[in-house]
Amino acid sequence: DITTGAPISLIVDNKEVISSDYDLIKDMPRPGHSDYPARVRYGGFNDYRGGGRFSGRGTVALIMAGTVAKKLLALLNIEILAFTKAIGNLEMEKIVSFEDIRKHRYKTAVRCPDFDIANLMEKSIIKAKDEGNSLGGIIECVGLNIPVGIGDPVFDSLDGDIAKMTPLLAMNSLGHGFIPPPIHAGGLRYHGMSPLVSHAVKEGLATPEAIHQLECYEAGILFSRTEGIIPAPETTHAIASVIRQAKLAKEEGKEKVILFNFSGHGLMDLVGYDKFLKGELKDIELSSKDFEQFIAVLKNHPSPVV
Repeated sequence: DITTGAPISLIVDNKEVISSDYDLIKDMPRPGHSDYPARVRYGGFNDYRGGGRFSGRGTVALIMAGTVAKKLLALLNIEILAFTKAIGNLEMEKIVSFEDIRKHRYKTAVRCPDFDIANLMEKSIIKAKDEGNSLGGIIECVGLNIPVGIGDPVFDSLDGDIAKMTPLLAMNSLGHGFIPPPIHAGGLRYHGMSPLVSHAVKEGLATPEAIHQLECYEAGILFSRTEGIIPAPETTHAIASVIRQAKLAKEEGKEKVILFNFSGHGLMDLVGYDKFLKGELKDIELSSKDFEQFIAVLKNHPSPVV
């Protein structure tokens, strides 16, 4: 319980220093990462490599400092507990005691004290990884026995100080619980890309277009017959949009070059095509009531002022 007052030094040697490993992301921002905003903020002078300021390696310093801080806080009978409450659309609804959090949070790979939901979280993360995707989540943090009056008004409050260190990226959202209807041509759900796609739409760099699945499958079959390639249901969205643009150009008597991204073949999606040809599929429209229900979870959360 007694120290000399000398600074505490903790050192971690970085053994992985191969900068060429990061050449691919130099000009290709990673979904949900700081690559794009950092590049804009610093005019391209940001260090995109593993040892840069935005590297996850920087987290280790915070963990070491936090470990020491927790030991010091314990002398004042102050305890900090944190656990994973949600991953993707999976959220822990079970009410657990502080004692349960202490005992069980580190017994699961996802740091969730509810074993049942933790197992589902692990599977969803593995599935997203296999799809080249990522998932967001919610970490709940609880401070016990914190004295009244900590912090200063407005920006230097306890919540304000925590917010200064939280690596959040503002984005448009329908809530972490939003799950679209199980339609076959529903498009690819790349959660990790959401901040970048949302920002591109907001800045006018991209214009979203919704196309019902029946029109998409019609476009996919037309493409198969003319090009000899069966497109994935997700890819048919782009093809359907191209067909719309081609018909419009024909009506206007204009010659246009239409460029689109063919994201993949549909050899693994023949069941969907079979159901379409049998008339078993239908178009599904989300109502405004559905959107209001999903957005309701954001009601008491802060949002950026535009």
